[in-house]
Amino acid sequence: LLGTPTVFVRLAGCSIGCKFCDTDYRVTERLTVAEIGERIAAMQTTEEWVWVTGGEPADHDLLELLQECRLHGRVALATSGTKPLGAAERLVEFLSVSPHGTPASLWLAGANQINLVSGLNGLNLARWMDFDETLFGQGYVTPCAGKPESQADCLEFVRRRPRWRLGIQAHNAWGMQ
Repeated sequence: LLGTPTVFVRLAGCSIGCKFCDTDYRVTERLTVAEIGERIAAMQTTEEWVWVTGGEPADHDLLELLQECRLHGRVALATSGTKPLGAAERLVEFLSVSPHGTPASLWLAGANQINLVSGLNGLNLARWMDFDETLFGQGYVTPCAGKPESQADCLEFVRRRPRWRLGIQAHNAWGMQ
């Protein structure tokens, strides 16, 4: 969905705690689900997607929020994949998993994409070399912003695992954090 006009709903709080995370976890305001829906409607022009991200969205009960988001477009969700989404998963049309540890930390066994960010929270691509990504539509390995050595790790990974693609932290590249 890179480059697709999208409204983002960024949730506060995260139980993962990556020290290089680009999310501001301070709660600056609290909105009801209805208020979030009103904000989405006010922001939309041509956007057909509403992307729920965090923090870690799976830390929250997402059912009511995702139902509201579906009133405004197709729903995408980004998660670390370490917690179950429960009934909320059926409301998501595009699921992106970005693990922050080892393959053993994954709870979700499949999604539209998996994105390994080399060096994020100590993520080591060598631990993922034998990972079976076939339940994920596409696998990406992405250099971590601010860690130039991770680019070489990613390039080596995609050379050895040709089904995987090189990703980018587009929000950092575009200065849209």
